[in-house]
Amino acid sequence: MSDSRKIPRQSVTVRRIGPEFHDWILGINAANVPEVGSMDHAGLMERLAMPHWLGAAFMGDRPVGVLLGMREGAAYRSPNYLWFNQRYDRFIYVDRIMIDEAARGLGAGRALYDRFVEDFADDAQWLFCEVNTLPPNPRSLRFHDSLGMMKISDLVHVPGEKAVAMLGRCLRSRDG
Repeated sequence: MSDSRKIPRQSVTVRRIGPEFHDWILGINAANVPEVGSMDHAGLMERLAMPHWLGAAFMGDRPVGVLLGMREGAAYRSPNYLWFNQRYDRFIYVDRIMIDEAARGLGAGRALYDRFVEDFADDAQWLFCEVNTLPPNPRSLRFHDSLGMMKISDLVHVPGEKAVAMLGRCLRSRDG
């Protein structure tokens, strides 16, 4: 799924995508494990059955990245999402963002986040996500830091094997 050659720098466009991209999403997800959790067709369909935002970054006509997000109150069973949902209201959550290796550093990730917030934030006060710390994902931590995301907490799923940094950014004050 990922081309080992760097894609020439060009403008990035983001648009909402539909079922015709499902196989591509599963492929780019598989190429990004362990930076993101594995996801099969049933897992994708479970997420898409809930209110969600699904968009892809394109360079020319080539999709190079995807972001899947949702709002508070979804019937999503992810322990990471549930952690936020039990502590906060009025938020949007990035379940996963995946960028083609050849397109990293070319603006696709930032463009996806910007469009997600623009399209989906409405009255949300917070933007949340998590990033693996075990196994380590320093590149993603640096990227999210550049977006103004701050570490709120750590969540350990399997001691010594699986842990995440819970990240957030305030989108607006409580008063609006």
